[in-house]
Amino acid sequence: MASTLKCLVNDDDRYQKSFKLFLERSSEHLCMRDFIHNKLPDILASVGNGRSQLNVIGVGSGAGDIDVEMLSQLRLKHPGVTVDNEVVEPSSQQLHNYRVMVDQKPDLDYIKFTWNKMTASEFEEQWRKRNVTKKADFIHMFQMLYYVKDPGATISFFHSLLDKNGKLVIILVSGESGWGRLWDTFRSQLCNTEISQCVTAADIRHLLDARGASYQSYELQSHMDITECFTEGDEEGELLLDFLTEVLDFSKTAPSELRQGVLRLLRDPHPGPKGGATFGTDPERTSWTSLGHWFALRRRTAEREEFRQKSTVRSLRSEVYGQKTDMAEIETCYKDCCVSSFQFYLEHSGEHQAMLQCARSLLPAEFQRIGAGKSSLDVLGVGSGGGEMDVQLLTLLQSKVPGLPITADVVEGSVALTNNFKALVAKTPNLNNVDFQWHIMPSEDYIKKAKAVKPMKKFDFIHMIQMIYYVDDLPATIQFYHGLLKENGRLMIIVEAANGGWDTLWKTHKKELCTDAITEYRSSAEIKTCLEKLGLKYAEHPIPNEYDISECFNDKSKLGHDLLNFMTAKDDFHTSFTPEIRAAILDLLKNKCSAIKDGKVMFNSTLSCILVHA
Repeated sequence: MASTLKCLVNDDDRYQKSFKLFLERSSEHLCMRDFIHNKLPDILASVGNGRSQLNVIGVGSGAGDIDVEMLSQLRLKHPGVTVDNEVVEPSSQQLHNYRVMVDQKPDLDYIKFTWNKMTASEFEEQWRKRNVTKKADFIHMFQMLYYVKDPGATISFFHSLLDKNGKLVIILVSGESGWGRLWDTFRSQLCNTEISQCVTAADIRHLLDARGASYQSYELQSHMDITECFTEGDEEGELLLDFLTEVLDFSKTAPSELRQGVLRLLRDPHPGPKGGATFGTDPERTSWTSLGHWFALRRRTAEREEFRQKSTVRSLRSEVYGQKTDMAEIETCYKDCCVSSFQFYLEHSGEHQAMLQCARSLLPAEFQRIGAGKSSLDVLGVGSGGGEMDVQLLTLLQSKVPGLPITADVVEGSVALTNNFKALVAKTPNLNNVDFQWHIMPSEDYIKKAKAVKPMKKFDFIHMIQMIYYVDDLPATIQFYHGLLKENGRLMIIVEAANGGWDTLWKTHKKELCTDAITEYRSSAEIKTCLEKLGLKYAEHPIPNEYDISECFNDKSKLGHDLLNFMTAKDDFHTSFTPEIRAAILDLLKNKCSAIKDGKVMFNSTLSCILVHA
């Protein structure tokens, strides 16, 4: 790197800011999730040799979000095992974030964490000095080989730590990616010669080929919005340019000719050859995973219309340094650690039974109308949970359009709930002929993914059941999914009814309750207002429901405690609020949100089913 340019990693604060912005602009985390949930499980299936404890090493783990997702997949493939997890991360802030996340997750007690605040080289030196003989079943090195002096030696060391059938998974940018082209063109000016900053998967491929390693390839693709890079003085554009070039304050410190050259290359619409390289190795075999990445320019118009211009780059830089985007964190009560609480609520409240009764009375005529003259039907479920309602809806649809092929796309952020859904499908013979596509991600991430594919898939029936509370932009979300409807299609939104118990509770105590994933509580009133502003035609149908919350007023009742925790979205209702707030909430629940029937406090849980016309 030229002496006048400083490497971005030398300023951790600015690096973290630019990296966070990169994650917000990039859809790579979607591709990474697809890989982790759909490909990685098969890779991990053979590790461990049946042992009850598995050893894992994460090198450059960042804040640990991706680590935990992979460990979850490892656990699913090897139920009942315990995990010894060595975490290697040089950033104090990232390691702190990782530890905080672990402390807040109650479902990680099967994992023993060993924290190593150090670089990969320092870890290797310490490991050799201690003469450690422990072998690893799974090692992952995501987006970190740029920061070692000798990638080949680093790979060789960690490869030597693998036990029989162990797997080493490495993610690195493609040699044919945008970063690859950028580095090939401006290597002498951008790349830091003190570390292997400009190493690409092509370099590693040559290294492995020279060693006679065999490998197989998986390919993923994503895109990234870099529009702000071309607006001089734009703060976010400057952060993105820093991240793209790995140069600290690139737009301010780089020579004018270099800046212009980099921007010309980023604007170049030529995508380059197909490429990308993520690979996994074991002692006898190397398997590769390729990931393509498009940078997209967004046109700035009065309407902020977005378009994807096929541009210069495909790459593999992803969220795997650690932090997820804000959207990726919006899983609320559907997070895996809270699945049991959600299932408990469903069993106690009778909510699904009430919704199903409404569906059976309302939807048969709609399904017959939607299917008239069609040769196939496409269904999309957004926030499908464990699939209990989806399975019933698909079965009902089949009964009204017998013989028509059906596809079902499922959007759900929880891995555990999706696995429950898959297991339920496997137990439902009539769904064997339904083509399922699984999208393990929040709605916002699915929207990004769908927009990246042209043409977008359209659907005859879309349902959004009890999930609209968790989206960031209500009008944009409804408008997007409505835009996916085919002619004569229907969008079904089920949400808590205006002035019902939930609406009264959450709007009265908005200050205390709307503090985490739900920052604005929405009932059918807000949905209808939004639909009317968008000029969409709809019909509303009430879903009467109530359930017994008498135990909430018994301090010694575990059932009451569990209900209060779920209804207020807190880990512990009795310690989350002051005595005054607790008393006020209990009084509201009893006297405003419920009715006394036969000595029982029956909570008004009436819902609203809103059918939006195409």
